[in-house]
Amino acid sequence: MIIDGHVHCPEGGDVKALLETYDKAGIEIGAMLATPPIYGHGDNDTVEKIVRQHPDRFVALGFVDLDRDTPDKVSELADRGFVGLK
Repeated sequence: MIIDGHVHCPEGGDVKALLETYDKAGIEIGAMLATPPIYGHGDNDTVEKIVRQHPDRFVALGFVDLDRDTPDKVSELADRGFVGLK
């Protein structure tokens, strides 16, 4: 199995081209990382939406701001299906 261990959400959240690239390269699953909104790579909500649409191709890694978020954020993201954190 080939896994892309670090992928960001494509601009606008359209993963069609990314999935075509994965298919050509034999990549079966990608670990999609959420980022703070200022970076424009997909926040937790966007990544969650994509992973729910393509659960066989992506797992979600959530973003936690250690200076602002409380430990409850970790539990919240786990409850939402995130399997790791950035």
